[in-house]
Amino acid sequence: MPVFDPFTAASLFILASAGTTPVCQQPEMTKINIIPKTDGIEYDYKQGLARIQAQTLTTSTKDPYDMHGGSITQGFMEGQVNMSRGVELDHSMVGKNKDMACIWYKSIDVTIEIDPKIVIANEINRDRCMGPAVLEHEKKHINVDRRVVNQAAQIIAKRLYDEISASGGFIRGPLEVEQAQAQANEMIGLVKTITQEEFDRMGVERQLRQDEVDTRSEYDRVASLCPNFHERQRALYQKAIIARDKAKD
Repeated sequence: MPVFDPFTAASLFILASAGTTPVCQQPEMTKINIIPKTDGIEYDYKQGLARIQAQTLTTSTKDPYDMHGGSITQGFMEGQVNMSRGVELDHSMVGKNKDMACIWYKSIDVTIEIDPKIVIANEINRDRCMGPAVLEHEKKHINVDRRVVNQAAQIIAKRLYDEISASGGFIRGPLEVEQAQAQANEMIGLVKTITQEEFDRMGVERQLRQDEVDTRSEYDRVASLCPNFHERQRALYQKAIIARDKAKD
């Protein structure tokens, strides 16, 4: 499940006094940092072929052989894509008596992080032909995640700039002191809405692109790289099928 860090912004406690209405000026441009990040890949080669069949019954990618009930999972990629985000606001008091507030976005930081793990059955990994073939396939899934996350980062950056600009700009005010905290909450809420919507869209896009990797033609391609392996491991596959079918019951 996605993990979201809480937003952070300094609360605005401003004392009021009387004065005239001034003009707000932002002292420096807002820093918008949208960072796609990939943790190092974790590898698991310890599990047996029979054991991983039960695990992959709950994976999200489609099985192109499911209609025949004969597909054996030799390995899989699992990993979370998490987003953390923060908004920092700043303010100044303006007017002859410093009785009105200007509020601006000082920085907006969003990190979208991939935490990938590749699991390959112990029996598959030991084979000099099939081990590398399955590993190459699973790395395609990681590359898909990287492309999707990089694209999402660009979309988020553009949408934040466009919608903040259109909704009142990166600096707000001058404001009556009583309105300052509500305005700050609204500014934070806009960033939260945009990033949440785009993260959700990214999740849908990610699933579509991952399904395109696990096609029947791709599975056939990987299998064709090591035809002798399948003949040697026929008995092993039968055990894995039995384990998979028991897990379904």
